[in-house]
Amino acid sequence: MPGSSDPGSCIGLLLEVVEGSSQPFIIADASGLIKGCNSAFSRLVGFSREELASKHVAELTPPEWRRQESGIIAGQVRSHMPAIYRKEYARKDGG
Repeated sequence: MPGSSDPGSCIGLLLEVVEGSSQPFIIADASGLIKGCNSAFSRLVGFSREELASKHVAELTPPEWRRQESGIIAGQVRSHMPAIYRKEYARKDGG
């Protein structure tokens, strides 16, 4: 509900807003645990939403990019602002 400070309701509202988008969206907490995603993201990485709900963002990041991404996430946590950056994902099928 708008104006709510409950993180669960805020995540639900954000997911409702981005669900119809063709752009992949993911919501993760400050520690990198995935809290939700839209259908486009699920298709992009080849994991179901249920599978993604138990993953850490680092699990979907190729090893060569993990250090850079951890720095980006740390910056987001410090600034309390989202970051827009190009990201490479590891797919379930290895592709």
